[in-house]
Amino acid sequence: MWNKFQTRWRRDVLFVKGPGLRRSADDLESGADRLPTGWTVQVLASDVEVADSHARCLGQHGVDLSVLVVEPKEARLTTSRWGYETEVAPPWVAPAPMPAVAETQTALHVTAPPDGDYLAVLARIAVKSHRLAWFLKDRES
Repeated sequence: MWNKFQTRWRRDVLFVKGPGLRRSADDLESGADRLPTGWTVQVLASDVEVADSHARCLGQHGVDLSVLVVEPKEARLTTSRWGYETEVAPPWVAPAPMPAVAETQTALHVTAPPDGDYLAVLARIAVKSHRLAWFLKDRES
């Protein structure tokens, strides 16, 4: 390879339509000179609750998202946020003034050691629903 830090990478994604689950697996080539890697997913969320490898993202549009990082085993999610807010357009904007617009994106980050791969489960959750309770309960035991 022309770049000694280049790593072969393969992503497998499985969508389960009924419950709205998405499973994402990232397999990275192992090697003695491989550097630690990072995995990030960005979501539109008004707030995020993080506990170790699990995050519950409170959606801005009535749908929450649950993210569970299964691998690496020692995964600890961290977050960062970015957003903007505009003002109402002046009245002379035709045909009608535009309302103020706001958007906040939250990024969830995980880092793996040089020999680590990633496995994450993402599930949309209708507000006031607890569809992943069974999955999280089994993981704790």
